[in-house]
Amino acid sequence: MSESAEEGQHSVFSHMVGSSQEGWSEFITSSVSLCSFFLGRSLSQQEKEMFLFPRSCHVSSCHSVTGHPDMVDCLDCLCVSYCSQEHKEQDKESHSLGCNQLKLARLLDREEMMTGVRVPSLAPFQDIEYMGTSQDIRSHVVQLEYTRLGLGPVEEEDVEGMVMDDISDDPEVMDIAMDFALLTNLITGPLTVLDVGHKFIPNFSIKKNLTVHFVGANYFEMVAMLKWEYLAHRLPALNRLDYAFVGPEWGEEGRKGGKFASIPSCPDCEDVGRSISYREFRGAYQEFKKSEGFQQPGILIVQNCGFAEFPDNEKSESWIEGWASGLGSLLAPGVVLAFTSYSRKEAEEDFDRFMKYCGVAEEEVDVLAKCVENGMRGRRPVRDHAREDGDVFYNNHFISVLKTREDQ
Repeated sequence: MSESAEEGQHSVFSHMVGSSQEGWSEFITSSVSLCSFFLGRSLSQQEKEMFLFPRSCHVSSCHSVTGHPDMVDCLDCLCVSYCSQEHKEQDKESHSLGCNQLKLARLLDREEMMTGVRVPSLAPFQDIEYMGTSQDIRSHVVQLEYTRLGLGPVEEEDVEGMVMDDISDDPEVMDIAMDFALLTNLITGPLTVLDVGHKFIPNFSIKKNLTVHFVGANYFEMVAMLKWEYLAHRLPALNRLDYAFVGPEWGEEGRKGGKFASIPSCPDCEDVGRSISYREFRGAYQEFKKSEGFQQPGILIVQNCGFAEFPDNEKSESWIEGWASGLGSLLAPGVVLAFTSYSRKEAEEDFDRFMKYCGVAEEEVDVLAKCVENGMRGRRPVRDHAREDGDVFYNNHFISVLKTREDQ
């Protein structure tokens, strides 16, 4: 620890003043792990954020911390600070790109902390005819509303004219933006499956049966399980939809090869005789593939995969116990594999890591999409301490899609 000359106070961050953004990010991340180790428990989200987002200068390569006599805050987002007016002015153009999204992230986090997780309601009606995918999730939400109101197909100018993600001091406008962010974060999973199926699976619109596996599944998949029925509502020809959620971090209620307690289907699905099943497996996918009743999926999804999150060496316990032995189990003949990442940089690193350890030669794999922006990404901003693609990230932001070649 070093001492702040201005206040005579000690700070765990003071010796990092002047460090690079990468060095700063590594230090605050390791500080969370170190504190958790000494306490002998996991830190709460609020405790983690004390380390991940200390009051420090937002200018990269500065990182002056609380105690500096000229510290000033951005009074719009209340998430960013500077050691001087000079640095605030220097960062003005860059910060303007993310200020509103930081404000939205803060308001959503505050609401969740005060009232708990809010699950937006989903329109229960089903598409009578297959509508396909949309240009992006914003267009989909508008089209859904048009269909519900019987207004027919939506035009692009209609989408642009809809106020859904504008940030304003007007409480009504902010409520709309918050609702839109929460809704898209809820349905990004089902819509990513729909988008992948529509683009890369022949005759997807008339499929009678579909099996989808989510690997590396955790809390993000678990929240509001009824959201997965949303995919069935977009596929009018579907008779049977089978889900499997697999991952070592799956909830404590996860049972080896078990099934959820009964999740009732909506009345409309029951009326048309459609069945939807949910299977869970707390463990690695290679183990799940050996379990009784395993069924080959048509689509396998790894959301926010983190393949390259940890160093790929024998000293990295998280890598060895995580994806090191599991990447080779994800590819199979006839299966469309899609994995998403938070940022473009992560997406490129995740793709390279997968190709290095998947156990299949590059010429044996069809790369259908490589590190492209996923139009069906969630629109709820989450503060990013690493700041690789700005101050916030979004769930399922970038996507890669692969398939083993049929002749292999």
